[in-house]
Amino acid sequence: MKIQVLPDIVINKIAAGEVVDRPVSVVRELLDNAVDAGASEISVFVERGGRGSIEVHDNGEGMSRDDALLAFERHATSKIKTAADLSGIATYGFRGEALASIAAVSHITLRTRQASATEGIEIRLRAGTVQEVLAVAAPVGASVIIKNLFFNMPARKKFLRKEVTEERRIKSWVSQFALANPGIRFRLLLDGKESLILPADPDHISRIKRLIRGTAVEVEQRIGAVFIRGLIGHPSLAQYDSGSFTIMVNGRVVSDRLILKAVREGFDSTLKDREVPTGCILLEVPPAEVDVNVHPQKSEVRFLNPAAIFQLVRESILSATKSFRTPVFEQQPVHRYSQPVQTIPQAVTEQFPLYNQSTRELTTLSESSSIHTPQQPDGSVHKSVTVTESDTSDHFSFSELRYIGQALDCYLLCECNKKFVVVDMHAAHERIN
Repeated sequence: MKIQVLPDIVINKIAAGEVVDRPVSVVRELLDNAVDAGASEISVFVERGGRGSIEVHDNGEGMSRDDALLAFERHATSKIKTAADLSGIATYGFRGEALASIAAVSHITLRTRQASATEGIEIRLRAGTVQEVLAVAAPVGASVIIKNLFFNMPARKKFLRKEVTEERRIKSWVSQFALANPGIRFRLLLDGKESLILPADPDHISRIKRLIRGTAVEVEQRIGAVFIRGLIGHPSLAQYDSGSFTIMVNGRVVSDRLILKAVREGFDSTLKDREVPTGCILLEVPPAEVDVNVHPQKSEVRFLNPAAIFQLVRESILSATKSFRTPVFEQQPVHRYSQPVQTIPQAVTEQFPLYNQSTRELTTLSESSSIHTPQQPDGSVHKSVTVTESDTSDHFSFSELRYIGQALDCYLLCECNKKFVVVDMHAAHERIN
């Protein structure tokens, strides 16, 4: 016979390959379980980017001895009981694969106790096989300790990134997960050093504001049974990393290209190619209209009506970004600045000459040429203005620009020799750097 039933050890490794591909996957699964257990405090300890050890401690409801032993069986879960339950999943975990998959590729210890129990239980497993079951003293909740991750899968271990890269991914995920659960206190320690401490917050917006710095506006809109809210940062805070924007659907952090595309379109022309805005949005959709069972790591979802979701997100973001579009004008009459606030160093003018597209000439700015940082009504000064390309055939010095005003907190509006000049401060700052 060519077709054979695979042994359990192979099945478990295949499942682990789908669910656990790197240390952050372990952290993600354990955080899901902690929240589902009703924890109000979660602590994560990581050594050597997860190669050394990963520990997650929570103060949730804990497990009984029998439940703790069953938790390491494949497809053993308390979250669903029938196929009909799949259409209304409201918990993070539900497949019952997390602990079994992690245990299959590591040395794992579970220590847990329920509030009604006088003693806790400790279970130690190696490659998915139970080694010891002990009665121990333990606080209420659960502690999961993973060591020697991928010790029996050298190929998977070989493809892990540098420790600092794995740590960065873990910190990014804990931060995103914390956005979805503002009422929980999170603590992350990397190699014994506190990397992230987030006290409990009263609501999502308060938690988002704690993690997102800079100018931002709130998003809030409802269409039918679908509700969107969140916080989006100014276009100047955009990055080239998709992790800068967090998308949550019914409290679950997901990766969704459709929604991210709608967000970028909502920012209209204020973003450059491949730029991703900073911020976070939360979508509340009726459980029956979203399928969360489409990815082994539960990181993707499928909507019953994706076109309606796309339109709602795009229009909501577009409406919110209008708050960034109020020009700032000087209260006093505009005048020519006689003294530059900042001049271009000689080394910079030699490296970044002013290129005239019409005459195809390179004109190096002289020391007398300058970049002005116009004073705003509140007395603040923008310092990120620098050389931009000229579309006019006339040569001019930046000291000749007459400042008119500012648009979108990003563009300086000026005039010179009866011509209108727009300086993109964000692009100029990147260019000079």
